[in-house]
Amino acid sequence: MTSLAPAAASAVAPATPKIIGKALYLELINNPDAPEKSVGYWYKNGVRQVIIFPEHIDEVGNVKPAAVWERVVSAHSPRSQWNNTTISRLVKPATQEELDAEGYHLSFNTYTSDEFKALTDREKFDAALYTLTQTLKSHLLDTYAYEDAEGQRQWGVSQTWVIRDSKPIAVEITDEDASNARSYKTPQAVIRRIQKARVAVGFPEKLV
Repeated sequence: MTSLAPAAASAVAPATPKIIGKALYLELINNPDAPEKSVGYWYKNGVRQVIIFPEHIDEVGNVKPAAVWERVVSAHSPRSQWNNTTISRLVKPATQEELDAEGYHLSFNTYTSDEFKALTDREKFDAALYTLTQTLKSHLLDTYAYEDAEGQRQWGVSQTWVIRDSKPIAVEITDEDASNARSYKTPQAVIRRIQKARVAVGFPEKLV
């Protein structure tokens, strides 16, 4: 009697995404107390969406940097594309002398590879936090031109955006979400969770 060949091995089931933490969502609207000219025409009555993906450790133990996804939706750009910034090139804290020299605009110097390796773990953490803080400031503040009492053109800085209802929103993210975000793929699954959460806390269903 002829024996049957062994059945083929079952296909390996795909790994289930693992929750690795939470992303922070900030929904920013025009600051009603900001100078009128500080809000650009294209951003007037718009909404700035900011998603912060935290630094985390991947499945093989490598530290992956934080990332910030951001876009501005307005009547002039209702389908605006998302922009991504990875917090990997860490910047050095600016000295007061550098701030005074640069005025309203400041270009930060980044650590070289050797400089970064020489930092302690605490200094590396502080550098990442400082870089993320400066990145978020760039989404809250804007420069604008105005005329002084003598009719001379001047430049000012204003906080043109504030968090809607002072309510940041945290949503769970998986290793798959983080991997997609690192690969510059728009984090659609996270955005869908955010949409459900923002409506649940009382935000308008439509952004603009």
